[in-house]
Amino acid sequence: MLRTTDSAGAISSGTGYVALRRQDGKTVVRTALTLQSEGAALEVRLALEVDRDGQPFFRRTWEERIARELLLAGVRPGCHVSQSKPQRG
Repeated sequence: MLRTTDSAGAISSGTGYVALRRQDGKTVVRTALTLQSEGAALEVRLALEVDRDGQPFFRRTWEERIARELLLAGVRPGCHVSQSKPQRG
């Protein structure tokens, strides 16, 4: 989703689901990831939930705000930044 008020703003999100059934029981893992961009920073949120035989087993959420100035250190506004592919040989 792009914001019309902030040309650097965008949001990307996704989810994951895995269910494993073995002799010793069933394990279900759910994940959710959101990456949000704005002019000053990137915000990352990752949530992980693990259930074992239908009961909560593990829960954790990570959140991080990363200043964009670290992404383009030493690059002046208006400069073009490119990434070259490694040479195979």
